Amino acid sequence: MKTEKVIFLTGLLSARVGGLEIGNLGNFAIIDPFIDNLKLEFPDHKIRTSFQLSEPYETAKGIVCLRDDRFWNYGFYTAKETIRDVFRLIKFKMYSLINKNKAVSGLKKSKLLSEIWNAEFVIDFSGDVFGENAKYNVFLEGAAKMYFSYALNKKVFILASSPGPFKKLYKKIILKYLYPKAETILNREPLSTDLLHSLGLSKELVKTSACPSYLFKGYDPEVTKHLIKKFDFKEEKALVGFIITGWNMPIAPYNKLPREESELTIFVEYLAFLYHSIDANILLMSHANATSEDGQMCLGNDYYILKQLYAMLPDNHKHRIKLMDDVLDARTSKSLIANFDMLISGRLHGAIAGISQCIPTMVIDYGHEPKAHKILGFLKLLGVERFLTDPNDLDTMKTVSLQLWNNREAIKSELREKVGIIQERSLLNFKSIKNFL
Repeated sequence: MKTEKVIFLTGLLSARVGGLEIGNLGNFAIIDPFIDNLKLEFPDHKIRTSFQLSEPYETAKGIVCLRDDRFWNYGFYTAKETIRDVFRLIKFKMYSLINKNKAVSGLKKSKLLSEIWNAEFVIDFSGDVFGENAKYNVFLEGAAKMYFSYALNKKVFILASSPGPFKKLYKKIILKYLYPKAETILNREPLSTDLLHSLGLSKELVKTSACPSYLFKGYDPEVTKHLIKKFDFKEEKALVGFIITGWNMPIAPYNKLPREESELTIFVEYLAFLYHSIDANILLMSHANATSEDGQMCLGNDYYILKQLYAMLPDNHKHRIKLMDDVLDARTSKSLIANFDMLISGRLHGAIAGISQCIPTMVIDYGHEPKAHKILGFLKLLGVERFLTDPNDLDTMKTVSLQLWNNREAIKSELREKVGIIQERSLLNFKSIKNFL
């Protein structure tokens, strides 16, 4: 009887069931092509994952999602199970010398260890969480998954990530112990690669690919034109999209609501500048949702920041500046963004939804700590880091947006030349695995 070949896909994407699809749209824009391209490269393998994707998605993709709180809720239960797994692993090592069948049966008591044991290889995808962005308990859980995989003699591939920064000593020690044991580490952008090299990891081990989100497919742009028409803009003009998030605010935490008006004043002034300086309609939209208690998609934190901002705008500007209150999934959002003539985005993957469709895009950086080097890294990979702006620097936001607007046709051509190359690089995350099997 032929043994089923299994890929175990895991990492630190912590969201309850369905949250990856309808909450953080950027995560779904990564994980969807990630799974699709794994299936293309390994058609004879079954993909099993600790990511809590919904049952309809699981069925449609032909994958298996493991259902357990420990894979997304990093509290006491997860810590307890991880400690128990340490002792199960010790017992496994001891019994392996005496009774192999008894040793393996002990692993089956753990959902995590049994999955690792049955996998041909393990893929770790943790985005930018493995580093200072992770609280100590989350970081240690991610480290435990890697350690268990090595202890069970499985090949580990760390793909499409942006690890770091690593400021705390214990995180640096764990990184330097675990990461060199991987088969390969492919980062989504060059700054994470430079960071790992500076910490002593070799150039043969750590390389730069590109994010799978460049491969994410939306709907035909015509599908979403009705969403624009419903706003009944008084004049037909070019359309500019505007996305911000709590990360762009000057004061942490990112999910603070409501915001002080003083935190939003700079964006009020910026939108007034756009209103007077470019001949376009402006659509404020969210690129992240929330998940209700019953697992349904609903308006989230980003929308309520935009709503507060919109209320602060002068009424005589609102015939050309509108706020979208539709709850959009990732494909619909990408389809809508395809209709823009220019995009300003404080969400990285909102920006990538534009850039990947050759929309001239200005990216707004984080406004408070912990800041993410991945944003600059993504733009450096494309050679468009000149379009990254500081949300606390109004003059630069004005200057860059005018440069984009006045040169948008040339920038579209520049992006057409580069995006195809980046999409090819993103495929390395999946094609490279075969070199190590």
